[in-house]
Parts: sequence; structure tokens; C-alpha cells
Amino acid sequence: MRLGIAALVSMVVAAAGAAHAQPAASSAERGMPDQAFFVGAGAGYSFTSFGSQSVYNKGISNVFLNGSQVANGQASGPPVQTFLGGSQSNPSPVVQLGYFQHFANTDWLWGGKASYAYVGSTSSVQNLVIPQYGSSSNGGVSSFNGYSVTGSYSVTLGHQFSLMPFVGRSFGKGFVYAGAGPSLSQVQASINNVVGYATINGKLTDVSGPPQTFSSNNWLIGFAATAGVTYFLTPSWFMDLSYGYSQPGGRTSYINSPFYNPGTGGVSFSGNLIGYYTANVSAHMVALTFNKSF
Repeated sequence: MRLGIAALVSMVVAAAGAAHAQPAASSAERGMPDQAFFVGAGAGYSFTSFGSQSVYNKGISNVFLNGSQVANGQASGPPVQTFLGGSQSNPSPVVQLGYFQHFANTDWLWGGKASYAYVGSTSSVQNLVIPQYGSSSNGGVSSFNGYSVTGSYSVTLGHQFSLMPFVGRSFGKGFVYAGAGPSLSQVQASINNVVGYATINGKLTDVSGPPQTFSSNNWLIGFAATAGVTYFLTPSWFMDLSYGYSQPGGRTSYINSPFYNPGTGGVSFSGNLIGYYTANVSAHMVALTFNKSF
């Protein structure tokens, strides 16, 4: 999809020779205003890539027998890299507002637009198992080797805002343009139903007790780029067909949560679940909006 920007930028650059070969057209000849504010709305189709994510879990535990502490232990493992189902695609509403103005006596123009889209794309992985290697302070309690189990791990790209200056060149009743600027994206992530297990004296044991769920909801500043072509249906109404790319800044969320497991047979556990999980995402969108200039 990034090739879309390169192709449209090439069109803009290639048109430079024509701009020098003939005088700039007037507003009436162009069929579009020399300068204008505009506001528009329409629909897009987004393609969201969730790529590789990293998850790390560690458990620190106290072991009690009939209410008296008999050992403490810990277990952890290397971060696990996982893919959240590749790319997701879905329709998205789009609104935008902006301004453009021709440079004096040329067909070249400059401007900028602010846009909003609701992407609403989610990807997840089920039953994520992370091996862990541990130790115990009591020789009578074997090592805490085991694993943590996560019922599901998901990342969602929600609202997106962008502010992009652009340059372009008019032709007939429209213009081509390309630009880039900052973006602001809502990225949500959740790691659900986490349980820590350890092998204690040869028996696989639920150490952390009831499943725990962790979530984050962040607004991330990132980068956005766009390229497009417009066509004026009348001097005050035009269509805008555009391609956009956005890359929110990556986000790592951290976990430090206490647990208590009353256990069975007089053996109980308390401690902390510690770790982190990432929320990496990027998006492409093709959009068509109808705009009013004034």
C-alpha cells in the first residue's frame, strides 16, 4: 500500500515540466477556486497490521502450610513473541476539514487537512502459554518450573486523528497532492484470564489462583502520510480520493498485581504477578470523501 504514496508523488513531480511549459490557468479556467477552506465526510476501507507482539510474565510466590510460611519461590521466562492474526480490514467513517491555496501565478498549491476516522479493528490470539523456570528457598519444596497461561491477548485500533500539511498541483477541475504529519491514535490492549502454574514436588499446581485480567487504553502520538486526487463537481463541491498510512508510537504496558490462592490440603499461596505486554499496530486506508469548499 505504501507504493500508492510513491506513485502519486511521482505524478506531482512529473507534472512540474508542464507547469513551466505553459502559463498557469485562472480560477475560471480551472473550474476550481484559487484558494478555499473545505469540510467533508465519506467512507474508507482500512487495512490494519498488528504484527509481532511481546509478552513477559514473572511470578513471585510465598508458600504457606497451615498458615505458616514454609518457602518462597519465583518463576519467569524469556519474553514470548507472538503474532496477532496478521492484518484485519473493515470499513471506516471519515471526516476532514482543511485549506488549500495556489502559489502566485502557478498551478502548484499548498495546504493542510485535519482528518478523523474510526478504525475499530481488533486482532487476538487465544491460549497463549509462556514457559517459566523457577526456584524455591526451601529444599523440601522442589523448583517452581512451570508456565503461565493467558486465555486471550488482544489489541484494538480505535479512533484516529491526523494533521497533515500537503503540497500539490492542479489540473483541469482538480489537483493531486501528497503530505505527512503527526497522528493521534487510540490503541487498546488486554491480556485476559492469566493463571500461573508451577510444578511443586512433582505435581503441577495452580499457584496464582483465580484468573486475572489486565487492560490498557492509550492515546499514542505517531506518524501519518497521505496522497490523493481531487475532482471538483462544481466550483464549490469536490470529491477527494486518498490513500493514508499511519504508524502510532509503540506502547508497552506493565503488570504488577498481587494474588492469593487459598489452595487445598492446608497449602496456600500469595505473591505478585509481574510482567508486560506490547501494543504495536499500523494502518493503511483508502478513503473517498465529498467536500464543500468555501
